[in-house]
Amino acid sequence: ERLELDSSARHALSDTVQFVEQRLEESRTRLRGLAAELDQLRRYHRQVLQDLPLGVCSVGPEQNVISWNSAMETLSGLSGLTLLGRPLAALPPPWSGLLGSFLDSDEHQLRKVKLNLGTEIRVFNLHKAAIDDPGGPIQGESSGSVILVEDLSELHTLEAELTHSERLASIGRLAAGVAHEIGNPVTGI
Repeated sequence: ERLELDSSARHALSDTVQFVEQRLEESRTRLRGLAAELDQLRRYHRQVLQDLPLGVCSVGPEQNVISWNSAMETLSGLSGLTLLGRPLAALPPPWSGLLGSFLDSDEHQLRKVKLNLGTEIRVFNLHKAAIDDPGGPIQGESSGSVILVEDLSELHTLEAELTHSERLASIGRLAAGVAHEIGNPVTGI
């Protein structure tokens, strides 16, 4: 049966579920039957999210961090374990501003966002999706969001190098054409 919960109870339930999942992850107890199959499926999905080459950040309805995968740790330099449960606004800059403003916007994706990370400028694509609560009191009510962060910095650098090479090639063709036009009359003379 469905439990109808107010928002504060849902937040407490969400914290409890996270606590139980954390305890299951740390537990070495062997489960049997359906519980073992469900735990194996849960571990598999958790591992898939952790191993994705894209940064994944999921936030709850109050915009607190629920998950932060290893690719996101690599991109941001922030440990996921220290961020879990913290508000998105409490993240260090520039991540708090970037992710917070993206969540508040109506856009579902941002392309080629340039972000100054200390000594380097990185280029990212951002994608977000609302997670609907299927068991919520109101059908289609959002219980959080997932943000995918795709690092395009290397691709952006390659595109810039290719553009530069094309410019040099066109200058070379122009110089060869000018040399040819000057060389023909000189040869005749």
